[in-house]
Amino acid sequence: MKVYIGKNYDEMSRIAANVLSAQVMMKPDCVLGLATGSTPLPLYRELIEREKAGRIDLSRVRSANLDESKGLSGDHDQSYRYFMNDNLFNHVDIDKDFTFVPDGLAEDAEAECAAYDEIVEGLGFADLQLLGLGNKPIEVDMNDVICKGLTLQGIYGRKMDNWHQMSYMVQGGLDMSKVITHRFHYTEFQKGFDAMISGMSGKVVLDWSK
Repeated sequence: MKVYIGKNYDEMSRIAANVLSAQVMMKPDCVLGLATGSTPLPLYRELIEREKAGRIDLSRVRSANLDESKGLSGDHDQSYRYFMNDNLFNHVDIDKDFTFVPDGLAEDAEAECAAYDEIVEGLGFADLQLLGLGNKPIEVDMNDVICKGLTLQGIYGRKMDNWHQMSYMVQGGLDMSKVITHRFHYTEFQKGFDAMISGMSGKVVLDWSK
């Protein structure tokens, strides 16, 4: 494994763009495993600028994304397909027919995942996979993600409105303590409901640890 250390976020993004650009130059029809989220945005912007300047050619590149939000169509502004189109694919010379993202509207999610695995395998798997790695251990504690049905807005404009997305924000270091006003043992759930119904609460947490 080769590790590159950047002085800051911008330099890290440029280094990542250099690695990805080198892969495209070495193999113009390479398969790129791509990811969504705020972290790769500067990288995607750098790729757009490099192609506009004629420094790289993405026309033969194929890509596969990691996942999609179940229940969202590709043209929904919170879907990962929309994210990729809006932040990269719409701005570069890439054939969208060869950019793959799972179908969020598939009725049978398990079958869709199996079919997507076959697509990725058919591509020959990724020549380079883009991932975001946290700098802290990733732990999920359901006590931290039970909330009062709030809708939070992510720092890059994506609405966080389900359990999974909320848990990612908590894992990323979101401090929930300032909005938690009540804590109850799970056997006292009715007290939690009463607090929420009163309109005088922030987040109400049910403790399942005892």
